[in-house]
Amino acid sequence: MFKIRGSISKQKYILFAVFTFVAIFFAWLIVSATNLVDPIFLPSPVKVWRYVEKASADGSLWDNTWISVVRIFW
Repeated sequence: MFKIRGSISKQKYILFAVFTFVAIFFAWLIVSATNLVDPIFLPSPVKVWRYVEKASADGSLWDNTWISVVRIFW
């Protein structure tokens, strides 16, 4: 099926990428819904989306994003 460092078709590559993204999203959804991790550390996708909407509307999203980038890299 797959070989290490073997070539794969573009269709398989895209399918694998989409499947991986969907699997991670559903794992996040399940973990947050079952409270396996404290919501302070892993909020639900719905809460994250609501925050993005609110922060985009009031203009604080880019400021907070910049502060986070600075904290990570400096």
